[in-house]
Amino acid sequence: MKKSFIAICCLAAFLFQGCKEVPPVINFGSQKVTDTTYVVSPVPAAQAHNVLVEEFTGESCSNCPAAHDVLDAAAAANAGRVNVISLYQNLPAPIDLPPGGAHYDFRSDAAKTLSGSTIYTTNADANIGSLPGGGVDRVPATSGTTTWLGSATWTGLITSRLSVADSLNLEVSSTVTAGVATIIAKITYTQSVSTLQNLSIAVVE
Repeated sequence: MKKSFIAICCLAAFLFQGCKEVPPVINFGSQKVTDTTYVVSPVPAAQAHNVLVEEFTGESCSNCPAAHDVLDAAAAANAGRVNVISLYQNLPAPIDLPPGGAHYDFRSDAAKTLSGSTIYTTNADANIGSLPGGGVDRVPATSGTTTWLGSATWTGLITSRLSVADSLNLEVSSTVTAGVATIIAKITYTQSVSTLQNLSIAVVE
Protein backbone atom coordinates (compact mmCIF):
# COMPACT_ATOMS: atom_id res chain seq x y z
CA MET A 1 0.00 0.00 0.00
CA LYS A 2 1.61 3.31 -1.05
CA LYS A 3 0.70 6.92 -0.53
CA SER A 4 -2.58 5.86 0.97
CA PHE A 5 -4.72 7.37 3.64
CA ILE A 6 -7.12 5.40 5.77
CA ALA A 7 -9.72 6.88 8.08
CA ILE A 8 -11.21 4.60 10.65
CA CYS A 9 -14.03 5.52 12.99
CA CYS A 10 -14.83 3.30 15.92
CA LEU A 11 -17.78 3.63 18.27
CA ALA A 12 -16.67 1.85 21.41
CA ALA A 13 -18.47 1.46 24.71
CA PHE A 14 -16.20 1.64 27.71
CA LEU A 15 -14.47 -1.58 28.67
CA PHE A 16 -14.59 -2.65 25.02
CA GLN A 17 -18.23 -3.64 25.04
CA GLY A 18 -18.41 -3.15 21.30
CA CYS A 19 -16.72 -1.60 18.29
CA LYS A 20 -18.29 -0.71 14.96
CA GLU A 21 -16.65 0.59 11.82
CA VAL A 22 -18.41 3.56 10.27
CA PRO A 23 -18.90 3.29 6.47
CA PRO A 24 -17.45 3.49 3.90
CA VAL A 25 -15.95 0.09 4.71
CA ILE A 26 -12.42 -0.34 3.35
CA ASN A 27 -11.43 -3.61 1.72
CA PHE A 28 -8.31 -4.84 3.48
CA GLY A 29 -7.89 -7.83 1.17
CA SER A 30 -4.70 -8.75 -0.64
CA GLN A 31 -5.37 -6.35 -3.51
CA LYS A 32 -3.77 -2.92 -3.53
CA VAL A 33 -6.19 -0.14 -2.65
CA THR A 34 -7.11 1.62 -5.88
CA ASP A 35 -9.72 4.07 -4.59
CA THR A 36 -7.95 7.41 -5.01
CA THR A 37 -10.17 8.91 -2.30
CA TYR A 38 -7.62 7.58 0.15
CA VAL A 39 -4.50 8.73 -1.73
CA VAL A 40 -2.69 11.87 -0.63
CA SER A 41 0.04 13.68 -2.51
CA PRO A 42 2.65 14.69 -1.72
CA VAL A 43 3.35 12.08 0.93
CA PRO A 44 3.63 13.83 4.31
CA ALA A 45 6.79 13.68 6.39
CA ALA A 46 6.90 10.92 8.98
CA GLN A 47 5.95 11.89 12.51
CA ALA A 48 8.29 11.26 15.43
CA HIS A 49 7.86 7.72 16.75
CA ASN A 50 5.91 7.37 20.00
CA VAL A 51 6.86 4.47 22.28
CA LEU A 52 4.45 2.01 23.89
CA VAL A 53 5.42 0.44 27.21
CA GLU A 54 3.25 -2.40 28.51
CA GLU A 55 4.20 -2.74 32.17
CA PHE A 56 3.18 -5.82 34.11
CA THR A 57 2.91 -4.91 37.77
CA GLY A 58 1.25 -6.04 40.98
CA GLU A 59 -0.38 -4.62 44.06
CA SER A 60 1.83 -6.66 46.40
CA CYS A 61 5.02 -6.25 44.35
CA SER A 62 7.62 -4.53 46.54
CA ASN A 63 9.85 -3.63 43.57
CA CYS A 64 7.08 -2.23 41.41
CA PRO A 65 6.93 1.35 42.81
CA ALA A 66 10.57 1.89 41.79
CA ALA A 67 9.73 0.58 38.30
CA HIS A 68 6.84 3.06 38.09
CA ASP A 69 9.32 5.83 38.89
CA VAL A 70 11.53 4.72 35.97
CA LEU A 71 8.62 4.97 33.55
CA ASP A 72 7.37 8.24 35.04
CA ALA A 73 10.82 9.73 34.48
CA ALA A 74 10.96 8.49 30.87
CA ALA A 75 7.49 9.89 30.17
CA ALA A 76 8.37 13.25 31.77
CA ALA A 77 11.59 13.52 29.76
CA ASN A 78 9.72 12.81 26.50
CA ALA A 79 6.40 14.55 26.90
CA GLY A 80 3.62 12.89 24.92
CA ARG A 81 5.94 10.34 23.32
CA VAL A 82 6.13 7.57 25.94
CA ASN A 83 2.79 5.84 26.49
CA VAL A 84 2.57 3.50 29.48
CA ILE A 85 -0.12 0.90 30.14
CA SER A 86 0.06 -0.84 33.52
CA LEU A 87 -1.36 -4.36 33.55
CA TYR A 88 -2.14 -6.76 36.39
CA GLN A 89 -2.14 -10.44 35.47
CA ASN A 90 -4.64 -12.83 37.01
CA LEU A 91 -2.03 -15.37 38.10
CA PRO A 92 -2.76 -18.46 40.20
CA ALA A 93 -3.08 -17.85 43.96
CA PRO A 94 -1.17 -16.99 46.04
CA ILE A 95 0.94 -15.18 43.42
CA ASP A 96 0.65 -11.43 43.85
CA LEU A 97 -2.71 -11.30 45.58
CA PRO A 98 -3.94 -7.80 46.49
CA PRO A 99 -2.76 -6.79 49.95
CA GLY A 100 -5.04 -7.40 52.88
CA GLY A 101 -7.78 -4.79 53.15
CA ALA A 102 -7.42 -3.66 49.52
CA HIS A 103 -10.62 -2.26 48.05
CA TYR A 104 -9.86 -3.34 44.49
CA ASP A 105 -8.39 -6.30 42.64
CA PHE A 106 -6.95 -5.00 39.38
CA ARG A 107 -5.90 -8.42 38.05
CA SER A 108 -7.47 -9.61 34.80
CA ASP A 109 -7.36 -12.59 32.48
CA ALA A 110 -6.91 -10.16 29.58
CA ALA A 111 -3.55 -9.02 31.00
CA LYS A 112 -2.45 -12.63 31.41
CA THR A 113 -3.48 -13.43 27.84
CA LEU A 114 -1.57 -10.41 26.52
CA SER A 115 1.51 -11.47 28.45
CA GLY A 116 1.39 -14.99 27.04
CA SER A 117 0.53 -14.10 23.44
CA THR A 118 2.57 -11.00 22.67
CA ILE A 119 5.10 -10.28 25.40
CA TYR A 120 6.23 -13.54 26.93
CA THR A 121 5.23 -15.90 24.14
CA THR A 122 6.66 -19.16 25.53
CA ASN A 123 4.44 -19.51 28.58
CA ALA A 124 1.85 -17.19 30.07
CA ASP A 125 2.94 -18.16 33.58
CA ALA A 126 6.70 -18.23 32.92
CA ASN A 127 7.15 -14.74 34.30
CA ILE A 128 5.71 -15.56 37.72
CA GLY A 129 7.97 -14.07 40.35
CA SER A 130 9.70 -11.71 37.92
CA LEU A 131 7.56 -8.64 38.46
CA PRO A 132 7.98 -5.88 37.55
CA GLY A 133 8.47 -6.59 33.88
CA GLY A 134 7.01 -5.83 30.52
CA GLY A 135 7.64 -4.93 26.93
CA VAL A 136 8.71 -1.87 24.97
CA ASP A 137 7.05 -1.59 21.54
CA ARG A 138 6.71 -5.41 21.70
CA VAL A 139 10.25 -5.87 20.44
CA PRO A 140 13.21 -7.62 22.11
CA ALA A 141 16.02 -5.56 23.61
CA THR A 142 18.52 -7.45 21.49
CA SER A 143 18.16 -9.87 18.58
CA GLY A 144 17.01 -13.31 19.62
CA THR A 145 15.95 -12.37 23.15
CA THR A 146 12.48 -12.40 24.68
CA THR A 147 10.32 -9.28 24.53
CA TRP A 148 9.74 -9.65 28.29
CA LEU A 149 12.09 -7.14 29.87
CA GLY A 150 13.05 -6.17 33.39
CA SER A 151 12.77 -2.54 34.47
CA ALA A 152 16.57 -2.06 34.29
CA THR A 153 16.33 -2.46 30.50
CA TRP A 154 13.45 -0.08 29.88
CA THR A 155 15.22 3.29 29.80
CA GLY A 156 17.84 2.28 27.24
CA LEU A 157 15.34 0.60 24.92
CA ILE A 158 12.87 3.49 25.21
CA THR A 159 15.64 5.92 24.20
CA SER A 160 16.57 3.70 21.25
CA ARG A 161 12.98 3.28 20.07
CA LEU A 162 12.31 7.03 20.13
CA SER A 163 14.58 7.39 17.08
CA VAL A 164 12.80 4.73 15.00
CA ALA A 165 11.40 5.91 11.65
CA ASP A 166 7.71 5.02 11.40
CA SER A 167 5.97 3.92 8.20
CA LEU A 168 2.74 5.70 9.11
CA ASN A 169 1.39 8.75 10.87
CA LEU A 170 -1.37 8.33 13.44
CA GLU A 171 -3.75 10.95 14.77
CA VAL A 172 -6.36 10.01 17.37
CA SER A 173 -9.23 12.03 18.82
CA SER A 174 -12.02 10.95 21.15
CA THR A 175 -15.14 12.18 22.87
CA VAL A 176 -17.22 10.61 25.63
CA THR A 177 -20.97 11.10 25.85
CA ALA A 178 -23.22 9.22 28.29
CA GLY A 179 -20.62 6.51 28.86
CA VAL A 180 -19.99 5.92 25.15
CA ALA A 181 -16.63 6.81 23.63
CA THR A 182 -16.34 7.84 19.99
CA ILE A 183 -12.76 7.27 18.88
CA ILE A 184 -11.48 8.49 15.51
CA ALA A 185 -8.12 7.26 14.24
CA LYS A 186 -6.57 8.85 11.16
CA ILE A 187 -3.79 6.77 9.64
CA THR A 188 -1.55 8.09 6.87
CA TYR A 189 1.05 5.76 5.38
CA THR A 190 4.32 7.50 4.55
CA GLN A 191 5.93 4.59 2.70
CA SER A 192 5.06 1.25 1.13
CA VAL A 193 3.89 -1.38 3.62
CA SER A 194 3.44 -5.07 2.85
CA THR A 195 3.09 -6.55 6.35
CA LEU A 196 -0.20 -7.21 8.15
CA GLN A 197 -1.49 -4.11 9.92
CA ASN A 198 -3.62 -4.07 13.08
CA LEU A 199 -5.21 -1.25 15.02
CA SER A 200 -5.59 -1.70 18.78
CA ILE A 201 -7.44 0.70 21.09
CA ALA A 202 -6.76 0.72 24.84
CA VAL A 203 -8.85 2.61 27.39
CA VAL A 204 -6.69 3.58 30.36
CA GLU A 205 -7.28 5.60 33.51
